Amino acid sequence: MTSGALAVVTDELRVVVHGGDVAKAYIEAYVKPFQAETGIKVHAITDQITFAQLELMVST
Repeated sequence: MTSGALAVVTDELRVVVHGGDVAKAYIEAYVKPFQAETGIKVHAITDQITFAQLELMVST
């Protein structure tokens, strides 16, 4: 018997960049160049999330 999460291999990546001008700068400086160089689609999450919400996302 096994337990735990199952990993699914995709050609996409999700990253939290928070919001506002800082998020825009991160997307321009890191996300777009990474996508162009690797061909991997990056979904930048720009919502403001709490540490508790992030912890819940990781645990589920």
